[in-house]
Amino acid sequence: MIGCPYPGLRPFARDESSIFFGREEQVDQLLDKLAENHFIAVLGMSGSGKSSLVRAGLLAALDGGFMAGAGARWSVAELRPGDRPFNRLASSLIRDTGWQNAPGVAPVVDDDPPREADSRPAVAAPQAAAASEPAAVDVAIVALERELRRGSMALNWRLGVCPLPEGTRLLLLVDQFEELFRYRRTADADAAAFVALLLGAAAHPSVYVVITMRSEFLGDCALYPELPEAINRGVFLTPALSPEQTADAIQLPARLLGGEVEADLVRHLLQEAKGERDQLPLLQHALTRLWDMDPDDRRLTLGRLRQLGGLRQALEDHVEEAFSELNAKQQRIAEILFRSLTERGPEERDTRRPVSVGEVADLAEVEGAEVAAIVEVFRRPGRCFLMPPAGATLDRLAVIDIAHEALIRQWRRLRDWTADEGGRAELYQRLAAAAGRWQQGQGAVWIDPDLEYALQWRDRTQPNRHWAARYGADFSLAMAFLDASHEQREARRRERAAQRVRALRRARTSALLASLGLLIVAGIAAWGWFERQHALATEQLRTLELFDSGLTHSALLSRIEDYAAAKQILATTFDLDRQIPQPRRMARDLLLAYTQILGAAPAQTYEGPGPPLSQAVVSPDGSLVAACGERGTLVLFAAESGAMVYRIEGHDPRHQLRDCVFHPGGDWLASAGDDGRIMLWSLPGEGKGPLPARQWQAPAEVMALAVSPDGRLLASGGVDKAVTLWDPRSGKPLRILEGHSDRISEVTGLAFSPDGKLLASASHDGTARLWDLASAREIARFEAHRAAVKSVAFSDDSRLLATGGDDKRVILWDIERRTALRVFSGHGNMIYGLAFAKRSDEANAAPLLIAGGFDRSLRVWDTDSGVTVRLLQGHTAAVNGIEIRDGRLYSASSDGTVRRWDLSLPGQRLLAVGGEPASAAISPDGRLVAVGFAAGDLHLYSLPDLSLLHMEAKAHGEDLQRLAFSSDGSLLASGGFDGIARLWRIVPGGGLQLSQTLRGHTDAIHAVAFSPDGRLLATAGYDGRIGLFDTASGAGRFIQSTRGQVLSIAFDPSGTRLYSADRDDGSIREWDIAGQPPALLRAIPAARDLLLWAELNQAGSEIAAVGRDYTVAILATADGQVQKVLPRHENAVFKARFLPGNGPLATVSVDATVRFWDLQTNSELFALHLPTNQGLPTPLWDFDLRCTPTGCWLAVPLTRGKLALYDFGSLGGQDR
Repeated sequence: MIGCPYPGLRPFARDESSIFFGREEQVDQLLDKLAENHFIAVLGMSGSGKSSLVRAGLLAALDGGFMAGAGARWSVAELRPGDRPFNRLASSLIRDTGWQNAPGVAPVVDDDPPREADSRPAVAAPQAAAASEPAAVDVAIVALERELRRGSMALNWRLGVCPLPEGTRLLLLVDQFEELFRYRRTADADAAAFVALLLGAAAHPSVYVVITMRSEFLGDCALYPELPEAINRGVFLTPALSPEQTADAIQLPARLLGGEVEADLVRHLLQEAKGERDQLPLLQHALTRLWDMDPDDRRLTLGRLRQLGGLRQALEDHVEEAFSELNAKQQRIAEILFRSLTERGPEERDTRRPVSVGEVADLAEVEGAEVAAIVEVFRRPGRCFLMPPAGATLDRLAVIDIAHEALIRQWRRLRDWTADEGGRAELYQRLAAAAGRWQQGQGAVWIDPDLEYALQWRDRTQPNRHWAARYGADFSLAMAFLDASHEQREARRRERAAQRVRALRRARTSALLASLGLLIVAGIAAWGWFERQHALATEQLRTLELFDSGLTHSALLSRIEDYAAAKQILATTFDLDRQIPQPRRMARDLLLAYTQILGAAPAQTYEGPGPPLSQAVVSPDGSLVAACGERGTLVLFAAESGAMVYRIEGHDPRHQLRDCVFHPGGDWLASAGDDGRIMLWSLPGEGKGPLPARQWQAPAEVMALAVSPDGRLLASGGVDKAVTLWDPRSGKPLRILEGHSDRISEVTGLAFSPDGKLLASASHDGTARLWDLASAREIARFEAHRAAVKSVAFSDDSRLLATGGDDKRVILWDIERRTALRVFSGHGNMIYGLAFAKRSDEANAAPLLIAGGFDRSLRVWDTDSGVTVRLLQGHTAAVNGIEIRDGRLYSASSDGTVRRWDLSLPGQRLLAVGGEPASAAISPDGRLVAVGFAAGDLHLYSLPDLSLLHMEAKAHGEDLQRLAFSSDGSLLASGGFDGIARLWRIVPGGGLQLSQTLRGHTDAIHAVAFSPDGRLLATAGYDGRIGLFDTASGAGRFIQSTRGQVLSIAFDPSGTRLYSADRDDGSIREWDIAGQPPALLRAIPAARDLLLWAELNQAGSEIAAVGRDYTVAILATADGQVQKVLPRHENAVFKARFLPGNGPLATVSVDATVRFWDLQTNSELFALHLPTNQGLPTPLWDFDLRCTPTGCWLAVPLTRGKLALYDFGSLGGQDR
């Protein structure tokens, strides 16, 4: 007898098909799929309802005989793989079906639950015999498990020996199949054998296999032969329920049991759940809570839902209620229980991990009964947070599981525990790995700060061998290693103290025994010197390893855009600088500069309101910041001080305020939300706080507000699907704009165009619409989004519209042409707020676009290219609303704060230079940057202010391909497509004066380079020749290098050797140019495809070779051997530049990135994405990188008429 029409947080069970609604169409599709394939994989995101679909949908349909040609006699063996897949399959076959593995052994019916984390008690099949003793069943399970391990066809063979009853089909249901990938980490062969057994069983004419799996694990299936092919043939992607299907799932179960769901509640639930990943479990939990609120009144209402706090809060409060019932000791045990029930996998994929009561008892070092008592609190009637359900016996062997993974994501306390447990595990695994190397003599003990972190971790968490066994390492060895590391640190401290004592004693003795003491001291000093040198060397090695570990970790964090964490780690390495070589410090400083360029922290935080906030707006004079949010919250902050100066009360505290907006003249502040009231507040004056000016009732809950530029119109939109235009002076409606018409069409965002002619609306129906205010008609509909649209924003010139929503994308539209210009990506979740901003570094530049959303960040894009130019991080929950005022960005968040951000782009400049820039060079002192153009023009700018100092029109007749400064900065060389090189003298004040015109090439010049002393200029030509010119006289001579093209030349530090890159044969040629004529010393193979550039490092010891094969090769000049090949770019690489000393390497590519490489670890430090297009048309041809004692500059000419400049600051304290 079903007592509640909703299952709560757990999935539907097989016997609950009568209350399972909304999936009828999918059940039919599954039946068709199963009829065609004996193996099907039901995939979907966690929370998509795949387990319920199979259990209450497919299995019930099979029992009803709805699969054509298969009959209604089905034996179902249901299991989750866990950490014993063969045992669990054998157990399910014995316990849950009538099929037996040996004569005389029958299925068992007893009071014990199955040893699965299963909501369904074990039931004997109709044809089962009387119950046997539990021990006999265990013996049978062990015997069958042994049989199943014999090979992929073992089950088929057993069915031949002991066939199924006539007309019976056997279905193997493997739920949560992804658990097998966790099992694989410790039992790879066993996991593979189990997969092979399932695939083999599916070949039997009477056996069917169904697996359910989270779709994000699909890629892991490639680990097993034939599994991807089987899944491909029988895959079923669990779709999201349509609004109509969701409404059926809400209303029909209650009606079945005599209840009723209020229409307003249905509408509200559809709105609140849309776009929510855990939509179904949250709905079922909330509905269960509503059903249980009053047994005498089964009418489920919106008012009662609001008493529970809404979908998410209902679950959070419910589970916290259970946790609060525990005393302090029980809460500690509960924490251990839930930590052991979850696991953080790769890419932060949090999953359930069933454990036994006994395992948790051992971890907590308590009796099993104490654990069972805590489990009872979380699974008592009305609570279904843990499985098995209430009533099942909990002995030490009983398996506990979380009812649904949604609990991990939605219960904040558990989410934090899971993340922290992942961090603890990572530290322990690093410790265990280091201990293993130490035991084998291949690694040293740990030193600070790693040692101190590990000691603090051990003191804080008190790990034991039971906890460590989960992570598969030798706990005793790890602790011994930690103790040895600690002891060695203490020994060093004692030794240093002892050395000080001995030194004092020696000093005293030397005063009494001068001559003898001198001899003794000399001997001790010599011995001590050698000991100190050895200790210093060992310490330095360990310090360098620690430094490199921090650098590598920070580079990985930067790659996933966690710039704040990367900065924190890099900051800890500065204490080690005295023992770190300059090139390593340079790499660190370069990465730190990158994180500061791309990542930003808030300039100010406004705290105090408490509840989550929906929106923040700034008064026209910039003096006040208003914020609104849940529980009727409306507050005012002083913009400069950040102090909360007023809390405005008037809205219903049970409801959320969705939006607020200031009158453009500062006359009032408007607020509105779920209570359906629009209220206008007078702004505070001298000695007076804000007071209600007027208020009125909107047609329904209000989701969005906007005020026209002249302040004469106030627009509201909400759950009534319409936009209402109000006269704010009277509160009277002027126009109602109707057009959003889907079942779920709440208007969630509004914006007036700055010219006051248009209004844009965003809706849950997946569209944004444009309204002409003069005619009150819809004039455009934008439908490119794949989910609800939450926000709209106009550019300052009213020509562009940005839309963003639940599909994680922002789309930029040309309003006049009604076309999408660009799609912006990068956010990891739904987007709630949008705004345009002006670039502070370039006049008349395309605007920036900012978006904030559920992933807690604000992303700043360059609208011309779609490249992220900055990521603003600091909020700890979703960013719900943003506003820009006077070049500052304000954001409101669910973390209960408003934060202010600086919108400048420090360290990056984008200069509009006109035409098509093709080449660039930075002077040795970092004060000038020269830019060459495709039209042959030459410009000279000052750094850092980018003033134009000189413009030489038609410096070359054709494309000015390359530029280079002499080492003293007095000369600038240019090479062009016209086959001519020119020397320009830098005159005081930054002008250019032509010094020499160098001729002789018969085709284009691709590269120019000065000798170290500046007396020679080398040129590389498409005619296969190298030119050598005297810079004083202009006299030249030529070397015929190749029949193809020479694309680069470089001098060695002595100036007597020259290295040239031969494009076509892929070789680097080394020339001795001291003699007459220059002699070819060797040709070094360097590239398998076209070689486009070869660059020599400052010491002349290494050459970087880049080309069309996307790779970067580092060769030793001594023997020409390839030392390392760095990870690939995504397109052809045009040029490379070494930083001074043995510092990092920079490369530029058609993929529109400049990548910086750490040559000590052969890894990418970071990839700087340039604000331009990728691929064709070619976005760039050249770049230059110059480091001076005061700064390090990167200049990249972009063919779209821009010069991108980046200032990385001073690096590593190097001498240059």
